[in-house]
Amino acid sequence: MQPAQELLAKDPAALRSTIPVSTETWHNGLEQAGIVRQRNPISREIAELQDAVDSHDAKGVRARSLALAQRVQEICSDLSILAACKVASDGRNINAIRKLFDLAHVTLKRYAGKSSPLEVNEVTESMLAALEHLFSQSPYLHDDPCMEVFGLPREDVSEDNGIFSESRLYGYYYGRYGQLAAKVDGIWSALTNSPPSLMDGLTPAWVLMHATYPLTMYRAAVFAREQIQHSFAADPAASAAALRAYKLRIDKSKANHAGVIRTQNAANSSVTNAEKAELTLDLYRRVIEGQFRPWAWTLLQLRGRVGARLPELNTLREMLLADGHRVLKDAAHAILPAARNAAAHEDFLWDEELEEICVGDATTSVTELEQAISRAYDFMCGCECAIVECRANDPVLVDAMASEDPPGGSLARNVAVAVNLFGTNGLRVKSHALDRGIFSVHVEKWDLQAVNPGLQALTAASQVLPKVNKFQVRVGVPALLAADIDRSHLQRNWHVWLLARSRFNEMPLSTFLPANAAVRLAVESPTEAVRAVTWLALNDAMHVFQDAAEVSHDRRRFKRLWPHLQARLELISYSITVANEIVGADDEEATAAQELLKKVAVEVAKPVKDVVVSFVVSLGRMIERHWRQLGPVPILPTLDKTPLH
Repeated sequence: MQPAQELLAKDPAALRSTIPVSTETWHNGLEQAGIVRQRNPISREIAELQDAVDSHDAKGVRARSLALAQRVQEICSDLSILAACKVASDGRNINAIRKLFDLAHVTLKRYAGKSSPLEVNEVTESMLAALEHLFSQSPYLHDDPCMEVFGLPREDVSEDNGIFSESRLYGYYYGRYGQLAAKVDGIWSALTNSPPSLMDGLTPAWVLMHATYPLTMYRAAVFAREQIQHSFAADPAASAAALRAYKLRIDKSKANHAGVIRTQNAANSSVTNAEKAELTLDLYRRVIEGQFRPWAWTLLQLRGRVGARLPELNTLREMLLADGHRVLKDAAHAILPAARNAAAHEDFLWDEELEEICVGDATTSVTELEQAISRAYDFMCGCECAIVECRANDPVLVDAMASEDPPGGSLARNVAVAVNLFGTNGLRVKSHALDRGIFSVHVEKWDLQAVNPGLQALTAASQVLPKVNKFQVRVGVPALLAADIDRSHLQRNWHVWLLARSRFNEMPLSTFLPANAAVRLAVESPTEAVRAVTWLALNDAMHVFQDAAEVSHDRRRFKRLWPHLQARLELISYSITVANEIVGADDEEATAAQELLKKVAVEVAKPVKDVVVSFVVSLGRMIERHWRQLGPVPILPTLDKTPLH
């Protein structure tokens, strides 16, 4: 029994308990680990060892004792992985692991004649009590982990199709990103001491909280991280080639994500069992072929498998099983042979009486399909967490994986970044689309206080999506078109934005006059639009001169303010000039006001030592007269036509 004792001496390291999960998720994880209430999970191995001892079979005793130790190690390894769930923070997993080891040790001693049956029974009861405690209630088990972590229900951070939206969560935490980052880092701390950035780590943190099969996901995350790190250290060129190929395949499959969502929604709303079966089968095919298969093959390559092509599913399944590692064997169970053949060849039949999909002599149920889809998805998500963590902590790996990226990067990734720009500017996106060169977002609301943040999101999105011709924003229910802008206009505004960014920590009000003008043209004549944006420019300039007037009595404070005043007026003059070029209309009063702004910008460009304060105050009065002639006007008439006074 010495080999078994040596195996039991290896104590698995438990993950930190920081990931909040639902009761259902937690129970799924325990079931995966072979933990069932009031049942000894190693009773079969103990009985087989008893038989070998009774038969005086020395080889059998050695084999059965080793099998017992291996089974205990497997269960305890799984419990150490599940310790990542916050519910385990009370020590329940650690206690269960200790009790399982105790039972294994005392059982081996019993058959070596060093302990009594009574002692074995006592340890068994103690172990069963520890396993029962795994199912006990906890304040860290939640129906909605999102509410517990982020302070709002899951549906509030999902787009209309039900899929998690980073953008909506960014919108909720607008101006509080430090708080959001701390929450996300807390979730990641179950896996690493060096979490990725908020931008890279948010979605993986979300999926860690919402695993259907947490053991599959967390085990895959740990295993894939180890494989990536080990392989890249041992053979950077070969491992980088495999990871680059994975990255390109994943980017392509993410582009088809909308098809997965449509199929899932259609399956959920199906009327007949036959229709649900067919749609679930299609969903299975999309998930398995889309991102599961590339990841499974990549891990096999990192472990030494060689092949020029991505294997077919049946071959891939055989490879995963042949590898022998528990994580890859678990992944292989997501590939259902009957479902694979049916999805590939469309030669399936729905048996209404059996309520099963039949392919030749093989059958599978909708429930089996749904479980396989969840397993495949959780496996893929775990692997994604691993690569995100590895890239966050290894810039050499990042460079190696990026060496063959297409120009402009991944379109799917760029669209996600563009959507997030609205969230980081305080707008909560309900849905988005990219179709025929038009990028459109539908937001819950776009308040007047958020006009410029919304225009900033549009301007930045035009840089992320360089091949998009038009950008649209719809607001509310029913959706009303609030902005419809050509990329050429946003490109002009981008140059103004670059100037503002180089001079100011916060964007001045006049930064987005060009985009504002372009939006106005949908509901205003060119003359109305040019007068309106000119008034907005004058309004901003008035605020600048009001700031100057407030400190005009204090020469030292006035001197400190002067560079800011110069930069603001230069920006206002430049921005209104660009806006006027977009509108392309002449208006006598607007032109006179714009000329005044240019002259003022030139006048204040003088060194502060040459400035006469009373003259500056008089310039402010001149600006105010033009302001009164041209206004008031609405800030953005597509949102609210009420003039700003």
